[in-house]
Amino acid sequence: MTFYSWSADLSVGNAAIDEDHRELIGLINRLHAAMERGRGGLIMNEVLAELIDYVDAHFKREEDYMHKLLYVGFTEHKKEHQVFMRQVQSLQSAAAEGILSMAVPTLLVMRDWLTRHILQSDRALADTIRNAPA
Repeated sequence: MTFYSWSADLSVGNAAIDEDHRELIGLINRLHAAMERGRGGLIMNEVLAELIDYVDAHFKREEDYMHKLLYVGFTEHKKEHQVFMRQVQSLQSAAAEGILSMAVPTLLVMRDWLTRHILQSDRALADTIRNAPA
């Protein structure tokens, strides 16, 4: 069973941002699947490092868009990115210490946060990108 599914309602209408979101969802699913098979501890650090790298690159791409467009919601949007990054880093710290009991609750928080962020903040950013003069 898939933990987090991409669906058309998550599309923000920007191909690059949508592809990044699909990749993030895939990484979260990879971690969850390993945990379901009892292998979370074996690959958790690897997947979390990959997730952190990808999240960092994705957030930088979005923030570059916002900076170029003089996006009015830049500060708040960037704060949301920082919150998510802290959650992933917290999970990584717990995994490094062998505390896997918080992994599933953290994955739930990450999934819910990412869904809200995509549907609200990223959709607003994508609208601004689409409506920006060429």
